[in-house]
Amino acid sequence: MKNLSICLLLLSVSILNAVVLYSQIPDTLSALGYRCQRDTVYSEESDIADDIFPTNGGWRIDTVVAWFGNWGGFSTWTVVPDIHFHVYRDSSGRPVDSAMVEMVVYQTNYTAYLIDNQNHWRVELYLPFPVYLDTFRYWIEVQPSCHDFNAHGKTGHMAQVGIGNGQDFYMRYPLIGWHNWETATSLFGQPLETGFMLIGKTMGTAVELVGEPIEQCDLGATIINGPLLLPEGKNCRVFDITGRVVVPQHTKQGIYFIEMDGVIRQKVIKVR
Repeated sequence: MKNLSICLLLLSVSILNAVVLYSQIPDTLSALGYRCQRDTVYSEESDIADDIFPTNGGWRIDTVVAWFGNWGGFSTWTVVPDIHFHVYRDSSGRPVDSAMVEMVVYQTNYTAYLIDNQNHWRVELYLPFPVYLDTFRYWIEVQPSCHDFNAHGKTGHMAQVGIGNGQDFYMRYPLIGWHNWETATSLFGQPLETGFMLIGKTMGTAVELVGEPIEQCDLGATIINGPLLLPEGKNCRVFDITGRVVVPQHTKQGIYFIEMDGVIRQKVIKVR
């Protein structure tokens, strides 16, 4: 457990000054890496998702910390242009197929720290927009992206038994035949849980959550200087930058996101 204490002491000052919403911290001396990555050159993609239960009226997630083990020649995170943070809804105790949130965190917004001589890393993601989750069960994933993992090596979540709420992670890896989500127990014979930490704020009962956070952070913006008009024939909602639903007729200067049929489709900047 000495190595675990060192990991906690090495967290950046900005994170230590924030609220830790939830954590599953691995002992990096014994935890192993399980592949979780996306490759833009080859059709090789593997997913690992672990569950969370937001409390205290819901969570606003600003920062995500994850522990990774690298192998196969992976020695530097400069080959990872971005990392995808996914949030999946729960369906009968397992993640659904498609993420309700997919936020792309580019190199300028994440920092990787080498924590030992075994190529183990702690990666801190500073989300470009906060993610708001109400008090339901969700599944989260932190998935590094690379242009060619075959050339640069492999990476995966550090995981071990007994570091979280007892629910093992789910994994899918179509390239080797795991097309659907399967539990760590069924794949590896152990109820493995991934190492991660969520940092932000609890919302409390006084704040009304919308139930669905902003799903896209890289939309091109439309600038308007008049009323915010919504397309006819669509089921639309408008969110402000905090993720709250607003009435289109009452919008003031600011940044807004338009949801159409359950998906964020447009970013609008109202200048007056």
